[in-house]
This record gives sequence, structure tokens and C-alpha cells, in this order.
Amino acid sequence: MAVRRKPLLPPSDPWSTRQIGSKNKADEKMEEIQDLCEPPEIQLDLFEMALEETEKKTVYARDDRAAVREALSQLQTTYTNAVQQSEPSISSEIRSRVGDRIRELEAAVTELNKADLEEA
Repeated sequence: MAVRRKPLLPPSDPWSTRQIGSKNKADEKMEEIQDLCEPPEIQLDLFEMALEETEKKTVYARDDRAAVREALSQLQTTYTNAVQQSEPSISSEIRSRVGDRIRELEAAVTELNKADLEEA
């Protein structure tokens, strides 16, 4: 399984239209989501560790996969709440800025979860 090596959310926000010193509601919601991914390297390390332990079939693999699932669950909850509790224009901006990356992570975790089935 190939793992994309990029942070969950970019350190700089290329889609932002805000002026320096000002924030709109979408920016605030994105910060909430990004807080769960900070620093992105730690989240990437967590995923890579789970992948490595799974490939090596170590005793830690199952726990590492569980940690990745928990991190993804927290991210999904925050993302879903941000989208559902925002005005339609803000929700749309949030989805366009991070929705695809969330789906990529979900697909990667689904692949990792197959190892749980194989071990059973």
C-alpha cells in the first residue's frame, strides 16, 4: 500500500482570501480542524508507524492501527461539526479546503483496517 507523504493540512493556507490580520469564520473553523493535525508531522508519523508495524506484523501493530483510527475519528467529528454548524457558504469553503484530504485519510485507514481482519 502506498502512502502519500504530505501533511493533512498545509502549513500555509493557499486557498485563503483573508487579509493579513483578519479572519473569517471559515478560517476559524479550519484552525479548529488543523489543531487536531498539529504538528502535521506527528500525525504522519503516527500513520507511518502504524503502517510499518502492520507490514512487519509486530505485536504493536493492532494498537498502532487503533491509535490512527482514534485520531481520524476525532478529525472526522471536528470536520463534520464544522460543516454542519456553519452557514452554507462557510460549509462549502471548509469542504473545498479539506474534504478531499479527509477522504484520502479515510481510504488509507480502511486499507490499514484490512490487517485487523487478516489477523482475526
